[in-house]
Amino acid sequence: MAASYGTLACALTWPLPLYLRTRLLGDPSGDLGVYVWNVWIFRHELIRHAHLPFSTDHVFGMTGAADFSLHNFTPVAGALGTPLIGLLGVVATFNVVMLVLMAATGLGTFALARQLGLGRGASWWAG
Repeated sequence: MAASYGTLACALTWPLPLYLRTRLLGDPSGDLGVYVWNVWIFRHELIRHAHLPFSTDHVFGMTGAADFSLHNFTPVAGALGTPLIGLLGVVATFNVVMLVLMAATGLGTFALARQLGLGRGASWWAG
């Protein structure tokens, strides 16, 4: 089941799987760039500075740390991407994490639909 949602995520983002290391699904000057930065800064604060990555002084260096509580921060994506950035680089890591989260969303929705009593086929389409 998970493989079918992984395949669907790749098909829906085609040709991204061919260019995982060099391309993104949109313009990085907007929100997409912030989400890529979120994955990078999570690892950077955790590994380089050895503290919980929920604030940084890399944004407003003169005024102290910036708290991420009111920012569109993505700690789950950051946690998933932390071990991959050293191997794949930031762009490929972001793309892989995004594809994995897309597949996981489909799988989770499938499981919810099954729990609510839908048949296997209807649950797959719900996912």
